Amino acid sequence: MLSLVESVKVKFPITILNELRALQEHVFRCFSSTISEIEAVEEINKAKGHLERAILDCYKELLVIYEGKLKDFEKSYEGINLALVKDGAFLIKYQDGWDTAQKLSVSARRTESEYFNDKLQAYAEYEKAVMAYEEVLSYIKECAPALIHVKACTDVVQVKERKRRRRENWMFAVISSVIGIVLGYILKIVVGV
Repeated sequence: MLSLVESVKVKFPITILNELRALQEHVFRCFSSTISEIEAVEEINKAKGHLERAILDCYKELLVIYEGKLKDFEKSYEGINLALVKDGAFLIKYQDGWDTAQKLSVSARRTESEYFNDKLQAYAEYEKAVMAYEEVLSYIKECAPALIHVKACTDVVQVKERKRRRRENWMFAVISSVIGIVLGYILKIVVGV
């Protein structure tokens, strides 16, 4: 799990590192010559708690990263009609997938707080959410050629639209100038200035 977070984020998350340091500290205490067997068991249980929190932090970190990737995707395709990709099928599957992933993410957090002592149930819920996000991101990669095509076509249309507006603005300026000159001549004739 940790290697997945590290590979996706490209740097080691500090929250997880802190949990692993605390875990290591409790394990080292077990090797002290002054510690009793009962105290050693307590230290191992504390270390286990830090390990469980580190795993949960890994899941949470992945959810934040994946949510950010989807927001970045939407930002990079802002102004692009995604309904044109795969005749609308892309947008429907994409939105359904993202909605599902977000709901599973909320459910996982709720499960973690409701079943605080049952980490296995929280792990299962977080894993479902992570898998849902991965499915959406995988679908985006699968549709990349179609997405790039629609974006390129939209860019061409936008360039043509800007050129058309510039032409219209130029023509409006010319016509306004001609009207101004003609009105100036009419005023000279009528007023006799």
